[in-house]
Amino acid sequence: MNEYDKQARRFLAQTESGMYVDYIKYDYYFDGDKYKRDIYEIKLKRILRHRNREYKFTFGQSLAKRGEKPTEYQILACLGGNDVGSFEDFCDIFGYDQDSIKAFKIYKKVADEFKNLSLLYSDSELEMLSEIQ
Repeated sequence: MNEYDKQARRFLAQTESGMYVDYIKYDYYFDGDKYKRDIYEIKLKRILRHRNREYKFTFGQSLAKRGEKPTEYQILACLGGNDVGSFEDFCDIFGYDQDSIKAFKIYKKVADEFKNLSLLYSDSELEMLSEIQ
């Protein structure tokens, strides 16, 4: 196991999180995709004060990794553990055009991801997540 995989496993252990990975289908994943890829449903789950919390999302595997189940590291490294702020802030940070509908759709997905991760993890845990690279 390489250091990246160890880092992801440490995060899951320290946050007492479970990760479940289920294959969905082989299809186009991103808007404008020219090639199909393996698509998985990911579920992050943890029990906090006797309440189950979970976040489900889809993950499009790298084209180069077709037929390989994504690792915990590959999945966690793709999650954004930082609040991107307003749409204007998002565009300034990542270089998107504020008049772009496509940019707004991406912003909504990123903002929703952060909101869901914030329900699972504390600020310090989100900082640990953002350091997985």
